[in-house]
Amino acid sequence: MATFAERLDELFRTVRHPVTGKPYSVRHVAAACGLSHTHLNKLRSGTASDPRWSEMEALARFFGVPIDHFVAADPRQRREADEHSAALAAALRQPGVSQVMLRMVQRRLSPEGAAAVIRIIDEVARLEAAQRRRAVAGQADRGPVQ
Repeated sequence: MATFAERLDELFRTVRHPVTGKPYSVRHVAAACGLSHTHLNKLRSGTASDPRWSEMEALARFFGVPIDHFVAADPRQRREADEHSAALAAALRQPGVSQVMLRMVQRRLSPEGAAAVIRIIDEVARLEAAQRRRAVAGQADRGPVQ
């Protein structure tokens, strides 16, 4: 089982700055997470082996991984959590998705309100699928274009 330090070091080695493509520096991550760079170096090297929960949350948020990346004992759980996080990040890059998510959070929708939004999205998807089927059927009825 990988230690916290090994998992943290793996993130430093594999996650790249989106603009420069370079690995993040300890100073950059520390500043973004509200940690001292010396403490973060100790966490990364394993010298400080007992990180606070708030530190793990800040690091997980910065690197875009779920907190399970640091605490899941089973590698399969970590892989599933990482895949979920990657799918979520990809979804948020789609036009409109982050706007919907932000509005739901900013408006402080209740769980019932969020469920209503999901039902509306499902209904719009059903209507659009039906419209696409009708368009394809209409083209098939007209025959080949000459």
